[in-house]
Amino acid sequence: MAEIRNTIAERPPNPPVSSLVSIDVGLRNFSLSRFTIPKPSQPPILLQWCKLNLPNYSGIPESPFNPQNYAQIVNKTLSDLVLLQSLRNPPPFPNVIVIERQRFRTNGARNVHESILKSNAIEYMLFASIETFRNIIPGFNPVLVSSSPQTMTAYWEDYYEANKSRYAVSDDTPNSKLIRMLVVDEWLRGILGKDEGRSDTPFRISDKLTEGFRSLGPEALENRLHRYRSVSRRIYECMSMLNEVNEDRFKVELDEEGTKKGDDVTDSLLHGLTYLKFEENKGNLRAATEQLLAK
Repeated sequence: MAEIRNTIAERPPNPPVSSLVSIDVGLRNFSLSRFTIPKPSQPPILLQWCKLNLPNYSGIPESPFNPQNYAQIVNKTLSDLVLLQSLRNPPPFPNVIVIERQRFRTNGARNVHESILKSNAIEYMLFASIETFRNIIPGFNPVLVSSSPQTMTAYWEDYYEANKSRYAVSDDTPNSKLIRMLVVDEWLRGILGKDEGRSDTPFRISDKLTEGFRSLGPEALENRLHRYRSVSRRIYECMSMLNEVNEDRFKVELDEEGTKKGDDVTDSLLHGLTYLKFEENKGNLRAATEQLLAK
């Protein structure tokens, strides 16, 4: 008991999360989800959700692959997109930034693809730049999280198995990527469709997004969402529509010439929600332990 008591005293809890940015890193498929958390007992509110081709967004070419180009791309992305410093009245800094940890190989292959090297370069530069900004920008001191894809995937695969009856799947054993997209697609149908307001969805969208989405009318839903059989394309279109109706400070110009797929935006959403769920569970475990020790 004394050892547990000392451990709790030596490891204070993280400060409450008020604003979180979650990033799925990729040079051409960079995705960001921005949440605000009104109260620990309330679900997080999605403020921004987007997917970008970073060279197109920044106006800086990806070739040649050199430190100067990529440092400029990361600086533009971090300053203007993550921290929104280009706005006249930017919102408060996020106090948590979650970044998906990148892999070095694909399925254990011996060769490392150039695209993976580029994603790793972006990831490491993001961490270095955030740590630099922490030292030079007053009030910027986020909890910086390198989020394991394996941990995130395992958590939502368990969630899928526990709620399997909700999903209309022809394949008895969908792959991990499809499982994650099925989970998010079902949430979006609940938030934006007939089951709006259901209590078991782990987040909700902002009032501005709700108002904008409703203004599009049912025809937009039919034409741009329900006609797609691909769950990946539906998620992408939903993200695109939410970006379209968002308030100007959170709206970005999407790369409409790129591949319209939803796995990247799915992962940026889930990495953020995974962190929030884990922090909630850690808080509950800590409270239960302290109550037990007090007896």
